[in-house]
Amino acid sequence: MKRKESQKPVQPPLRFSYQRASVLDVPLIFNLMQEGAEAGSFSDAFVERRGSVKLLFFVLRSVLRQRFQFGKAKARYEWLVIELPDGEAVGFLKLTKGIGACLDRNLELLAICSAYRNKGIGSKVLEHVASEVPDGARLFVHCTKYARAMQHILKRHQMKRNVKFRVPRLEEYQSDWSALSQH
Repeated sequence: MKRKESQKPVQPPLRFSYQRASVLDVPLIFNLMQEGAEAGSFSDAFVERRGSVKLLFFVLRSVLRQRFQFGKAKARYEWLVIELPDGEAVGFLKLTKGIGACLDRNLELLAICSAYRNKGIGSKVLEHVASEVPDGARLFVHCTKYARAMQHILKRHQMKRNVKFRVPRLEEYQSDWSALSQH
């Protein structure tokens, strides 16, 4: 007698887009960073009350400043909100681009709302960011040692941990564009 294999219903892939963050997105970014700080995925400096105030001002100032980047610094960094087709915001990322001859990219922050985790959004975001990295440039991603889900995504996409990176409680992963685009 043949065993009946349990089949999971196939979920259609989530579709999402990126919108440049505005002041209206600051509460979402703040809440996700606060939640991440409590879980250890972001710096725990933001957990206490004074740290929360600093975090709020950091996010607000940074989101506002991206609107006023000019000249060589134009579009040096971007705060992007991840949205579903119906306009619901499900996460954010902060991406820094090199200036001038430096073409490297840094994915500094990435957070997904808890209801949308484990649905492949983080992997798709990483793949999209990697596809935008110019030939010959590298992608760097920083995360805390407690950001297990992010570490799993990075390793699955063949990014290597930089063991020489010496910032307390922070790890750096890096890869060139070609290694990421093959996966």
